[in-house]
Amino acid sequence: MPDEQPFRPLTSYLIRKTTMWASICTLLLATVQGWLSYQTVTERSLARLEQVALAQAPAYAEAIWWVDIVSVRLMLEGLRRTTDIGYAEIREPSNYATTSNKREYRVAVQDGDPRCKDRCASTTAPLLRNGLQEPIGELFLTIDPRLVYLEVGRTVAAVLISSALSTCLLLVVVILVLKRDLQRPLTRLSRFVNDLAAAELTQKLDLQRPPRRHQDEIDQVDEGFQLLQGRLAQHIQTLEEKVADRTAHLAQALAELQTLSTTDALTSCRNRLYFSQQLGTEIQRAQRYQRPLSVVFCDIDHFKQVNDLHGHAAGDQLLKATGQLLRGELRVSADWVARYGGEEFVLVLPETALSDAIALAERIRRHIAEGPGIRLPDGNALKRTMSFGVAEFAADETESALLQRADHLLYEAKRGGRNRVCAAAPVVA
Repeated sequence: MPDEQPFRPLTSYLIRKTTMWASICTLLLATVQGWLSYQTVTERSLARLEQVALAQAPAYAEAIWWVDIVSVRLMLEGLRRTTDIGYAEIREPSNYATTSNKREYRVAVQDGDPRCKDRCASTTAPLLRNGLQEPIGELFLTIDPRLVYLEVGRTVAAVLISSALSTCLLLVVVILVLKRDLQRPLTRLSRFVNDLAAAELTQKLDLQRPPRRHQDEIDQVDEGFQLLQGRLAQHIQTLEEKVADRTAHLAQALAELQTLSTTDALTSCRNRLYFSQQLGTEIQRAQRYQRPLSVVFCDIDHFKQVNDLHGHAAGDQLLKATGQLLRGELRVSADWVARYGGEEFVLVLPETALSDAIALAERIRRHIAEGPGIRLPDGNALKRTMSFGVAEFAADETESALLQRADHLLYEAKRGGRNRVCAAAPVVA
């Protein structure tokens, strides 16, 4: 079984994701704002340099004309310190020849950080002298990168602080909304599902959400879950009905199987197995409640002659007719008859004293003896008689003793000429 993964609330995950992307967007915004600010500050500083260069060019031209290098150096130093200049230099013409219409100059005086010469934005202004057509030099100025970076840093810091505050306020709102509209309904849904039992499938899910004009995904989950509950409840009910129906069919089939296993297939009377199992129960009931119980053994007279003279089919027909007649004479709710073996039957009569059992046996004997018999295939009627041995259960008598007494009485009836009932009162110890 794989290890269970740790639980992480969806709201916390969404808050972390929102915070991460908000921070990334803030940094991107600050980067873009810094680049734009750098371009703006550079252009503004360069414009000021151009104005300074044009304003200072006549003074530097005069100093260069009189070859006052010291004054030029002092002027450059003062200019650089009082303005946004990182590097400044005065260039003089290297010669008065023109090469490709471009004047060549050499550096005469410089001040500031020479590295700014190639790294920073710069401007130049020609040094002109009244009465001369060609400039006598040029003034080269670059912006001060430290001032530019300082101003850009301030702008970026302001953007970061402003964006951070806005992001924090937005995150607070997002967190409150997520906890109210997402975390709480999902937590209630999770607890409801975890605590839901099979017997409570019809219990209604209440997410306790405030009324809204429109539905959202959580409402659809709520409706879908309620629909699933209804389908599950209907499915369970259907299964229960099917199980109950199958159980009833199985019980019926089991009862039929049990009946078949304890019923004689030919005569539809109880068989010897049922007799052996049930007689002991009847005797115990009679002993416990001190109620009478009688047993009647009966046998078809001269049954072997029927098989010998008319065939086994006629014998089976006689057995079936005899079983039907015996069952018809008994009380349905109490008495029962079993085929004990061959042509011999036994009647078990609960709640029946010896006199009543004798009367029943005599009535059955007359019906058989005086009845029309069975019709043979040749059209003749086959009539037979039966002999009976009747015994009543005595207190503390064993099952085998009761059966032996009834069987002895049956053979006594046969020896006395058949077609008769023999009975004896129970022997009291």
